[in-house]
Amino acid sequence: MSTIENNAVDTTAVARVREFYDLLVQGRGDDVATFVEANFADDATLSRPESLPGGGSLTGAKGIAKFMRAAASGVAGLTLRSVHQSPSSNGVSVFADVALNLGGASTTAIEWWTFTGERVTSLRAYYWDTAALLSAAKR
Repeated sequence: MSTIENNAVDTTAVARVREFYDLLVQGRGDDVATFVEANFADDATLSRPESLPGGGSLTGAKGIAKFMRAAASGVAGLTLRSVHQSPSSNGVSVFADVALNLGGASTTAIEWWTFTGERVTSLRAYYWDTAALLSAAKR
């Protein structure tokens, strides 16, 4: 892939990540699910900390879409703080820095999106304080 093509993919990837969080912030679960089905590879993976309710890995755009539809109604105070990209030899990585409230606990996270071509192949979430989230979920 040429540098010009790579830059076009980078720009598109960042725009898609921003669009996803815009939909999530608005609580538009059906639109979030539609976005996932349209932009994630059939064998894409979603990984969240194993200790959290709903944590672990999901594989497949349809399963991720179902999870994200439900997540859209449970996320409060979500703010996309910044988005950064990094090209790699086989795709593009986009890092989203988010602040959110889950189950009454405020935290921040880095969510690492990997794009191969035009499709999301993985999304990995790294939360700053999983212990606080777990504690709030048990209340």
